[in-house]
Amino acid sequence: MTSQTPNQLLRLPFELLHAISSDYLDNPSLKSLRTACPRGIVPVVTGSLLFRNLKLRLGNQFNGEQKLERLQDYLNGYYSQTSTSSQDSIDGNVSLGGIFQHVRKLSVDTRYPFVTTADLVSAREQHTIMSGGMFNYDGRSNGYEIHVTAEEMNLFAGILKTVFRLSKNQLISVRWQTSSYFPEQLHDEMATAFCIPETQRPYILSSSLKICVSKSIQHYLTKISHCDTLEVKYYDAIGRIVYDPKIEFIGKAVRRCERLRSFTIDLRKHRPTILAFNRLWEALEPIEMLESLRFKACNYIFPEKSPKLLASNLRRLDLIKRPYFTSYAYDEALDAFLNSLAASGTQLQRLALTKYSSAIHRFLLKQDQLEDLEIRTKSGIDLSAYMDAFWNQLIPKIQGTLKRLKVYDYDDGPFSWFDYPGNLASDRLKHCKQLEELLISFIDSDEDNKNFILEMVESLAESCPKLRTIYIKFGFGDVDLKLIETEKLLNGWESKNSAVFNGRTIDLVYDKKTYMHELFHLNKSGKTLSPLLYDYFVQKWRLVQEIDDNGKFVYRMRRMDDEYCLYS
Repeated sequence: MTSQTPNQLLRLPFELLHAISSDYLDNPSLKSLRTACPRGIVPVVTGSLLFRNLKLRLGNQFNGEQKLERLQDYLNGYYSQTSTSSQDSIDGNVSLGGIFQHVRKLSVDTRYPFVTTADLVSAREQHTIMSGGMFNYDGRSNGYEIHVTAEEMNLFAGILKTVFRLSKNQLISVRWQTSSYFPEQLHDEMATAFCIPETQRPYILSSSLKICVSKSIQHYLTKISHCDTLEVKYYDAIGRIVYDPKIEFIGKAVRRCERLRSFTIDLRKHRPTILAFNRLWEALEPIEMLESLRFKACNYIFPEKSPKLLASNLRRLDLIKRPYFTSYAYDEALDAFLNSLAASGTQLQRLALTKYSSAIHRFLLKQDQLEDLEIRTKSGIDLSAYMDAFWNQLIPKIQGTLKRLKVYDYDDGPFSWFDYPGNLASDRLKHCKQLEELLISFIDSDEDNKNFILEMVESLAESCPKLRTIYIKFGFGDVDLKLIETEKLLNGWESKNSAVFNGRTIDLVYDKKTYMHELFHLNKSGKTLSPLLYDYFVQKWRLVQEIDDNGKFVYRMRRMDDEYCLYS
């Protein structure tokens, strides 16, 4: 950068510099530019990109007490600035909120207020059962479950209050993820700050609450109100099946969210009564704006009559039964429910189920706006009778709107892409020109686990011009062995067919829900990470264009960095 460059940058219009920076600079480059040009328009432009999304998470080494103290020092320094020392204003005056004037999306995660140590991670590996994104302990790991100190907890709460006060008037969304591990008093304070009526705030509010049976579900739900999106996951600390959780408190929280647009309830470890579910449906019925509804449970989840809301704005519906097993009562209830939806004229954009049947097929044939279809079945469910109708009737019907398709069964059976003549998936998916995301089996278990990942990628990349993500999923058998074979094929693949690439980015993604000790065997950019509390990790390959030794363009799968994730 020449000595004249900063002055030239300062003379650029905000919109032009913003467009250039957002299109061509990654975060490290934006930080470097911000450091090199600490005054004028550059800090405003870089700040609007770097600090637009702010996530504060309690209880991990990347957001621990030292980082919180540095953030507190910044806040203290901001308040002591003179009007001529601000970085984040065009005219040199102190801008309202400093860097926090740029925050538009605030994400707060208080689900796991634990000190993350190697001992904790190791203990969770030995004494933890993963279930629905929650850690269900056998009771022996409590000694390793160390809460963060009261000082760190209060420091986090104080910083959050200040940041929220400085940024709340320009926020467009607030997402709060919490659990009953979080102290009740601080939960109440945060709920009081976030959950204000829609007419008194500019932001969309999303709340996600995970509640342990041993805690007070009533207390943690009482302050929840005025949410646009509400998610309640009800779990048990030691994995017991509870037959009648206090769903009435969930229903009361729903009633306090008059403008609710999306509702998710996860009761996969519990067996509520039909009466309890009916009361929850009654709470949902008056909500006219509901667009998304997700039920995850292990038993009966349908109302005795179809709620009126389903005929109006509902566009996304997930009815997930886990564990799924054949139940005539459940199947009849599901069929009747879908029939009532069809009769009401409901047109869905997304549907997710854990079975397939003639009634489901008839319902789907009546859908004219379907963009997202997910059918995930378990072993022992024979789907062969429906596959001809699925691939030859349904897929041609929705191929003009279908953007996301996730279909598989754990036996690597009828929902599979094989490079054989007459394979229904191979024949039909190439006509889905709007398809962006796909999950489907590609391993033939009946033929010594023959792997068709490369054939599938080459075929679909060429025939589906908008495809950008293929999710990798394995059924029964040695999953690790199947992954090793798939990795070997992807890492060694090379193509000179330009139609495969065509200037696009296509990712192959494998997410593994694993015990946390796996972290010690994984690297990121050649560096071993510190112990980390996470739910799953993601392995990713990206289709890229490179130049070979002869100067010719070739197309390969580049292994990207592993990502360690918590359920959102």
